[in-house]
Amino acid sequence: MTIGLALVALTSGGPFALDNPSRADIERLVDNLTRISSWALEFPRFDYWAHLDASKLSEAEKAERILILLGPKALPVLLDHVSDARTTRTTVRSHDGFAFKVGKYWPRFAWPPLNPFSDEQVIYDRNPPTTYTLTVGDLCYAIIGQFVNRQMPPVSTLKTLYISSPVQVPALAKAVRTDWSGLTETDYRDHLINDIHQNRGILVGNAFDLLAHFFPKDAEDLAVKMLNRPLYDDSAVYDLIGNELIETDDPLEWRQHIGAFKRRQSALLASLIPFCLFNYNSNKEIERQILRKIYPDFNPIYTPMPPATTLDETLDLLRSIEGIHSESVDKAVQGVFQRTLDFHVSSSDQDIFQSGQTYKDLISLEAVKRMVGKGFDSGYLNYFKLRVRSMSANPSHEDDNNNLKEFKDWITRLSK
Repeated sequence: MTIGLALVALTSGGPFALDNPSRADIERLVDNLTRISSWALEFPRFDYWAHLDASKLSEAEKAERILILLGPKALPVLLDHVSDARTTRTTVRSHDGFAFKVGKYWPRFAWPPLNPFSDEQVIYDRNPPTTYTLTVGDLCYAIIGQFVNRQMPPVSTLKTLYISSPVQVPALAKAVRTDWSGLTETDYRDHLINDIHQNRGILVGNAFDLLAHFFPKDAEDLAVKMLNRPLYDDSAVYDLIGNELIETDDPLEWRQHIGAFKRRQSALLASLIPFCLFNYNSNKEIERQILRKIYPDFNPIYTPMPPATTLDETLDLLRSIEGIHSESVDKAVQGVFQRTLDFHVSSSDQDIFQSGQTYKDLISLEAVKRMVGKGFDSGYLNYFKLRVRSMSANPSHEDDNNNLKEFKDWITRLSK
């Protein structure tokens, strides 16, 4: 595991080596959290912490950042402190005079039977004080979330104050210890890769940030493998699930529907059924029953990489690997651009993103930012010229002028 950080000096106790910190070093960092006087409620991507200018931080804020960057090396100590009731210097206030003590937890595994936290474990308090002073345990809980790729805010507020503190709600402290105690280096790497394989929405970009920081070669290899997958239109698979499979609880009918699908569709589409079932959410739990009965070998805990990807997933992937740079990744990104241009979806709606732009537009714009000046400019230039002509001749959206400007700006840059 690569940390790549030098010695860091703290006012209490002196410097220590982050590549091999002792437990006493980490305990000293945790002690510094009592002096945190401001705390952001937002949860930025890990890359923010990796590149944050530490010279502008207080010693307490430096301690928080170091604990995040240490990641799993700090985990045992942080888990010991998630019930630490020592107060910090940060108080959060309700803006509308209302506050609730609740239990919100994002578990390690997406498979619901493995969730160690249940709402039934929480005694809800609808009338707690409308101010709350964060504790050391709260910050340790949030810091763990930053590097295990889970949003675990001890408080949240837009107007109403919601307190979801492991100090106030002991079941949260128990759940986080159940999920993350005993995590090995291999476990951690596999966990991040699994978050990426499972395409868990906002978790994917942060998982790549974390993987690139702690396991850079694994991040590069995974990015290349995922970029090199073929594209597919998932509408037929989700039609099968939504219109046929979840409409019955009869395993015989499940097999009949899937058999008919295999006869009329490609083997690739058929192989994606269990992956789409895993990501499907009907609120009926029937998709889990189908997986258990029809696909008993499919592992819902550590899922393999899906053998193909959609346009929207490809766009998210390109945005997720912005910080990973190598010739092999560049080559794979260029391959994505070419395959995207050649790809045809069965429904035009499948290619529309927003504001009149298509997924092909957005993938091309994302790819060119990486590939400009690397020998492929003519392909992007031709595509952008084609899109300008098409959109100018057939304006269909009120934002077309803004979209045209983006294409025209690239045409100007690529024409130089």
